Amino acid sequence: GIAIVDPADGYKKLMVEKTSGSGEIDRKFYDADALEFQLQYNQLYLTPEGNYDAGAMFQHHNTATVVNGMQFGYVPNMAHNLLVNGDVNKNIFVAQPWNGLEHKQYQSQLLFVENDQHVRLFIENHGNEPLFFHIVGEILDRVVQGNRVQSPAT
Repeated sequence: GIAIVDPADGYKKLMVEKTSGSGEIDRKFYDADALEFQLQYNQLYLTPEGNYDAGAMFQHHNTATVVNGMQFGYVPNMAHNLLVNGDVNKNIFVAQPWNGLEHKQYQSQLLFVENDQHVRLFIENHGNEPLFFHIVGEILDRVVQGNRVQSPAT
């Protein structure tokens, strides 16, 4: 397993610097407290009957990738279709495989964050395959692996 170890002295305030169109630097400080999300990725290696398949694992042929134990874990459900589009059957995006109540075990809530909210994401890869996590349409102020900032303003 993986453990999240918070800094001994706690997290520090977050400073975000943005450059305006005229070249002026705007600095904004956020409190160290943040809304935290933990996303745990695992690869499954299963036979058609649903049993563990060691041969598939050694060949790197995973049958599914799950997020927090759920395949398609962050796909919108029919409630989101109703709220966003006014119709439970009008999908938010094309790759939305499950939206009926008969598939409720596959439905989950989206990660919703208010504008200008300080958020901390913990992306954990429990599998033995690389994980290509990405956020669509947003900007991360810092990406940290271990205790090193990998890329600011990403």
